[in-house]
Amino acid sequence: MNDPTNIASPEKREEVYNACGFSIQQSTSLLEELLANKKALKRVPITKEEDILNPVVDFCIFLNYVMIEISSIVRAYVRAEILAEKQYHLKFVNWIILESYKYLYGYGKSVNTSLWEKNIEPLLSFIKDPQLIADFEAIKTQIIKFRDSNITNKDFRDISIHYDLDPLLIYEMLTGLNEEDETQRALAFLPLLFELFSFTNKYFHLFLRDNIVNKRFPQDVPLDLYTRTSTNNFSTDKVSELNELINQNKKNLDRLVRQQKWMQKLVVEEQEKDKASLETILLTLPILKVHSFIDILIIDLASAKRAFFLAEYPIEKNVFLKRINAIIYEGFKKLYGLNNNDNTYWNSYILQVENKIKSNASENLSNQLNLKLNMLRPTIKDLGKQRHLSIHLDEGVEEIYEMLVNLKPEAEFQKQEDFFKTIMQMLIQSIEILKFIEKQSEEKSKKSRFVTIQKAKNILELLANSPDFPGKEKTIKLIQQIISGEFYDNIMNNKSGK
Repeated sequence: MNDPTNIASPEKREEVYNACGFSIQQSTSLLEELLANKKALKRVPITKEEDILNPVVDFCIFLNYVMIEISSIVRAYVRAEILAEKQYHLKFVNWIILESYKYLYGYGKSVNTSLWEKNIEPLLSFIKDPQLIADFEAIKTQIIKFRDSNITNKDFRDISIHYDLDPLLIYEMLTGLNEEDETQRALAFLPLLFELFSFTNKYFHLFLRDNIVNKRFPQDVPLDLYTRTSTNNFSTDKVSELNELINQNKKNLDRLVRQQKWMQKLVVEEQEKDKASLETILLTLPILKVHSFIDILIIDLASAKRAFFLAEYPIEKNVFLKRINAIIYEGFKKLYGLNNNDNTYWNSYILQVENKIKSNASENLSNQLNLKLNMLRPTIKDLGKQRHLSIHLDEGVEEIYEMLVNLKPEAEFQKQEDFFKTIMQMLIQSIEILKFIEKQSEEKSKKSRFVTIQKAKNILELLANSPDFPGKEKTIKLIQQIISGEFYDNIMNNKSGK
């Protein structure tokens, strides 16, 4: 497993941490001013100057927002103390870069509707400036070069946000992340981001002309939406509890992954020999997948919540509040689904196993849980708009930021608590299924063992009355171990590495 820690010295980490904090402060201040100006522009008559200024303001809004996202995730990563928590934050480096580029320039047909093509390229027809044209072409070349260098990983992005029906894929993606690789990914993107900042700063005064629009700004633009006081109130006990929760579920997840890998290997090795003997394993594996996914969701929720408590700036805190919403929406979608025919852990694993074991008690429990999940479904669907704004940029930063600053910790934490209770109920249900599978397996094992013991006793009796032969004593001892159960205990101990 790659260890994403100890790449940089503590002094360097503190320097990066503080620099990102300063970046959040600066970008938030600029973003608030730009958003206020954008709001004011809607209240003045449209002129040629506004046609120029609006796209430039939108572009600057985008750049500052991306800087806030990147800086927030870097600070959360540096603050993280547990490997699983660090991996949770690292996965968002790729996501931020990919979503930012997709909105900036896009891929394929989406290039024509990208921010660059809609906002910046049309300025060339307004401002006939040779140096602007030259700089524009140079930076556009850098933008295209970044796309062609395949810095981002779409598969990782999809698993990071939407999860997967195979928890081992999620696990392998997370454990494969390391600080060095993600730093290199960021270092490939940040120069482009800084060049875009430099480009807009260089020509902003030209776009503004003689501050014609600024002079016409109304003086009563309300800034309450964008102005807040920095706070960092958190409970040390809560943070410690979250640490323990992450640690505990990471240990559970590691153990479950080892069990699944061992079982999958056994299925491959034994499937041609004795399929009947694999029945218990084939029933258990899907339920262990459910357990693993629930552990992943709990780790993600706890990591996002811990990042919120330890963040120092309001906008930094709310970046992690919106993550909680995305985890709840995407987690529920994978676990139970937003529609009855969705490909989910519920349909693909729990119900499939229940149909095979035919346990009335388990079926009754599932029916009760199904009613609760079905009643919860409309509430989760209603989170769709917020979830979209939390993941994508295509609605525009203005709308995203308004959603972001109006998030209420109490409301988001209540969603998290309700969802946590839901997934724990699903965990309890899956444990009941495992208990029934184990009970069935024990009953079958007892019947099979009874037959085996009777055969072994018959053989032992024959051996006792037969003439001596080489290896007779060793054979008798082996059969005696089979009868006592010692033989099977030794096999299982060897398999488990004891």
